[in-house]
Amino acid sequence: MKAIILILVIGLTTSCGFLKLTGGAGSIKSYQYSVTKYELEKAVNKVIENNISLYRPSLKNQPFSGDYYNKDGYVTLKIFQPDTVEYTFRYYNNEEYWKISKSSGIFIAYAYNNKGQGGCEGYNSFRFKKRLRKEFTNEFETEFINKVDAELGLKHIDTK
Repeated sequence: MKAIILILVIGLTTSCGFLKLTGGAGSIKSYQYSVTKYELEKAVNKVIENNISLYRPSLKNQPFSGDYYNKDGYVTLKIFQPDTVEYTFRYYNNEEYWKISKSSGIFIAYAYNNKGQGGCEGYNSFRFKKRLRKEFTNEFETEFINKVDAELGLKHIDTK
């Protein structure tokens, strides 16, 4: 019985689901900018609002949402080109840091396509095949990051 419990605990602690609940997802890929978090956030929101291939679920339009990943620095974003992929990205650090820092960044925490393929990167939990990881990050960069770069008038720095 103890062995079964131990196996279940190990399985849960190394899965994306557990990491998602505890906020320990890690980073699939990161993008740094030489602007404040607030400037980056403004550019991100403008890019999402002005592109029909991008969709951000709004908590305001839902009667009930337990979606943790649309607040506290996390953003859920769906990209509809060429296939639908749902990304959850996060702004680096926290509100105290955002108030004083002259630089900022975002990182992809999770990504899943409409076939359920994808995952997160955390402690022994990365479930992407290299090809799928590259496909997802390329799409994220083409459909979103490059547009954020253009909106800010500067190029991001890849950090992973």
